[in-house]
Amino acid sequence: MYSNQLRVLLVDDNELNLFQLMEMLDGVEVSPIIAQTGSEALEFASRHEFAVIILEMNMPGMDGYQVLNKLAADPNTSETPVIFMSPNLAQAELNSHSTVLAPVDSIHKPINKKLFVEKVQKYLSLESQYGFLSRHYQENLRSNNQGPEGMIALDGQGCI
Repeated sequence: MYSNQLRVLLVDDNELNLFQLMEMLDGVEVSPIIAQTGSEALEFASRHEFAVIILEMNMPGMDGYQVLNKLAADPNTSETPVIFMSPNLAQAELNSHSTVLAPVDSIHKPINKKLFVEKVQKYLSLESQYGFLSRHYQENLRSNNQGPEGMIALDGQGCI
């Protein structure tokens, strides 16, 4: 059903919030995956590629900042865009975590469906346009750095 669709990871410890996010994405061509803890989110992120991760900032156990740092430390997930969700996300709070990477975007609760869908679609579009190119570039870098490299030059008569 969702096999060819881009994935979105929805992370929130509140089951009702996850249900509402899933409803908001109804009609958007995306494969949503849900996680209720930070460690569960990291497990999914290690096994799947996501166009965007929607991450609740305030969760028991591992909060959104800790999850964001672990995602950023892993080369396989470090470029995945993360949108923080919070009822009280203020710039002052983001600034107070200066040792932590900032999310690429944020959305405030209660979530405005139109704004939420627009933000998700923006990152889906970016992944569709640039994700393939980025992965292709990284694969070429890896394959080009595996063996000895050389250069051959030819003169005007085609001689080496």
